[in-house]
Amino acid sequence: MTATFFLDLRARLDSALAELAEIGELGDSVPLHRGSVELAKKLTEQRFVVAVVGEFKRGKSTFINALLGEELLPVGVVPLTSVVTVVTHGPDQRVEVVYEDGTRKDISPEEVSRYVTERHNPGNRLGVRRVNMEHPAPELADGVQLVDTPGVGSIHLHNTVTTRAFLSQLDAAIFITSADQPVSHGELQFLGEVREEAARMFFVLNKVDFLDHEETNEAVEFAQHALEEVLAAEVPVYPISALQALRAKQRGDGKALKESGLTVFEREFRSFLVHGKGRTILTSVAGAAEKLVKDELNALRVEEESAHLPVEELARRTDALEAAFTQVARSRRDIDALVAMEIRQLVEAVEEDLADLRRQETDRLLAHAQDLLEQHPNPRSAADELNQEVKTSLRDSIEPWRGHEEEKVAAAFRTATGRFVEETDALVHRTIELCSELFDVDLAHAAPVEPLSLESEFTYAFFDPPDSIEATIEAVRRKLPASLARRMLSHTLKEDIPILVDKHCGRLRWDLAQRLENSRTTLMRQLDERLDTTIDSLRRGIERAQDCRAVSEREARRAESDLLQTRKRLQLVSEMLLDVMRTAS
Repeated sequence: MTATFFLDLRARLDSALAELAEIGELGDSVPLHRGSVELAKKLTEQRFVVAVVGEFKRGKSTFINALLGEELLPVGVVPLTSVVTVVTHGPDQRVEVVYEDGTRKDISPEEVSRYVTERHNPGNRLGVRRVNMEHPAPELADGVQLVDTPGVGSIHLHNTVTTRAFLSQLDAAIFITSADQPVSHGELQFLGEVREEAARMFFVLNKVDFLDHEETNEAVEFAQHALEEVLAAEVPVYPISALQALRAKQRGDGKALKESGLTVFEREFRSFLVHGKGRTILTSVAGAAEKLVKDELNALRVEEESAHLPVEELARRTDALEAAFTQVARSRRDIDALVAMEIRQLVEAVEEDLADLRRQETDRLLAHAQDLLEQHPNPRSAADELNQEVKTSLRDSIEPWRGHEEEKVAAAFRTATGRFVEETDALVHRTIELCSELFDVDLAHAAPVEPLSLESEFTYAFFDPPDSIEATIEAVRRKLPASLARRMLSHTLKEDIPILVDKHCGRLRWDLAQRLENSRTTLMRQLDERLDTTIDSLRRGIERAQDCRAVSEREARRAESDLLQTRKRLQLVSEMLLDVMRTAS
C-alpha cells in the first residue's frame, strides 16, 4: 500500500466518521455520536492496541516480559493477573495506576504486583481500572500499546469479565496457548470472540521447553489443526519458550534466545508493525464504525415499521409483544429457582468433601504432632517449633486440597450454569423473532452471554494463632518439669488440633459457599441485563413511533421524512466503511 493510497483511505474513513458523529448528534443518539468521536480520536492518534490474550496459566505475562527483555510484569504458577496492564512507549520506565473513579497515582515498578495480581488485589478490591506502563522498547514505538489481560477460564470470574470487556478495544491480538496443556474447548470458544474484534491475530505456542523436537512438532501440528478448524484458514503457530527467551535476553545470550523461538516471532511481528499496522488500524476502526451503524439501523427499523401501522394495529401488536415480555419474565423466574437449587446441591457436595478432609487432617495432624513431641528431648524448646509445625503442616495440606476443590466446584458450576445461559439466550432469540414477525422487520441477534466461572471474592486469611497452644507455650516457658510440660502439650494438642482443623474447614466452607452465591447473583444479574437490554431496545422503537402519533400530522410527516433520510445516510456511510475495509484488506 503506497503512502498516497493509504492517505486516501484514511481521508475516506475520516469523512465517514465525521458523518456518523453528525448523524448521532442530530438524532440525539448518544452511543452513535460518542462512539464515532472516540474512533476518530483513535485514528488521529494512530493508537494500535495489541492485546496478549488466552486462558489462565498460559504464560502471557512472561511472554510480554520476554518481548520487552526484562521482568516488568509479575508472574506466578497460579492465576495471577487480575487487572489490565497497558504498556506504551516512553523514554524511561514509568508506572501509573488508574482507579475506577478516575483518580491516578504514580507507583514504582516494584509495586505493580500490589495492584494487578489476584494475590495482593483479590477481586480487584482496590478498584483499579487499569495500570499504565511506559517502556523504551522499540516494539512500542509509533503508537503501539501492548496489553496484558487477565486469563479467562479460571475460577476468578472477574478476570474473565475484565478481559472480555476489553476485547472491543483491541486492533490485533497475540493468542497464547501452551505446550504443557492441549488446546481446550474453552480456548477455542474464546478465540471465536477475539476473532470478532481483532483485525489481525498471531498465535503462540508457549512453554515448548517442556518438549523435545519431535514432541514440539506434534504440539504445533495439533494446535494448528484445532485453530484452523475454528478460523477456517491457515494459521501459522510460533513455538516459543518465553521463560527461556527472557533469561537469554537478560544474560545477553544470543544462541539461547534463538533456540527459544522468540526471534522468529519478533521478526514477523516487527515486519507487521512496519508494513501492516496502518492497514490494520484502518480495517479495525472501519469495522468498529460499521458495528455502530448496524446498531443504529436496527433501532430505526423498529421505529420506522411501527410508524407505518394504523393506531389500532400498532396497539394490538404492542400488546402481543408485551404479553411475550411477561412470559419471558415468568420463564426467567423459573430459571432463577433452578439455579438456586443447583447452588444448594454444590454446597452440599462441598460439605461432604470437607467432612472427609476434617477427619483425615485431624487424625494426620494429631499423629504428626505427637511424634514430634515424643522425639524432641526438650519440650520447652520444642513448644514454639511444634506450634509453627502444626500450622505449617495444616496449611501445606489444605492449600492443595483447596485448589483441587475449587477447580472441581468451578467446573461443576460452569456446567450447571451453562445450561441456563443457553435457555436464557433461547428466550432472547424467541423474543427478537416474535418482534420481527409482529412488525415485519429483520432484527440482528446479539451475542449470547457466556457461562460463568466460579467467582472468587473472599481472601482466605489462613491462620489465627491457636489460643490454647499459645497459652501452653507460655506455661512451659516458666520452666515446668519436662515430663509435666510434655503432658501439658500433649493434652493441648488433642484438644486444639480438632478445633483448629474444624475452624479452617469452616472457613473453606464459608469461602466456597459465598463465592458460589456471589457467582449465582452475578449470573442472574447478567441474564437479567441480557433480557432487559433486548426488551428495552424493542420498546424504544415502538415508543418513538407512538410519540410521533401524538404530534400533528405535519410534524409526523416531517419526522418520518427525517427517519428515512437518516437511514439513507447511515446506509451510505455503511457502504463507505465496507469499501474501506475491502480496500485495506
